[in-house]
Amino acid sequence: MGGPDRHLVAQGAHDQRRSGTDRVPAPSRRAHLRGRCREHPWGTVEVWEPPARLVYRWHLFFAPEEATTVEVTFTGTDAGTAVRIEQRGWEALGEAGPPRRERTAGGWAAVTAPFRALLDTDATTGPREAP
Repeated sequence: MGGPDRHLVAQGAHDQRRSGTDRVPAPSRRAHLRGRCREHPWGTVEVWEPPARLVYRWHLFFAPEEATTVEVTFTGTDAGTAVRIEQRGWEALGEAGPPRRERTAGGWAAVTAPFRALLDTDATTGPREAP
């Protein structure tokens, strides 16, 4: 089974047919990954400070006690917005931590690739050249 084709954090009602994350993050609220046929609990929101910060415990396909912490920050810059994703807590997993961290790095690369591609495209001229 492949992963979802999109990620979404949205307020209010949601379309049951789409894949993505569900609803407004709020502290202590469980978060779910919604696929075509079912939902997968993936964590618990710890901090929600729009528009600057989201912190959650992440345990997709693992027991909640094996969760790591993910912090996403949004910081205004002269060029737009800098988005920083940090995942921590691997040491608490003992020997399972390093290999899980390696697999997760590949997952983050896949999740962020479409956003990077979008940022590397100019709406009027097409793909931008690397600086």
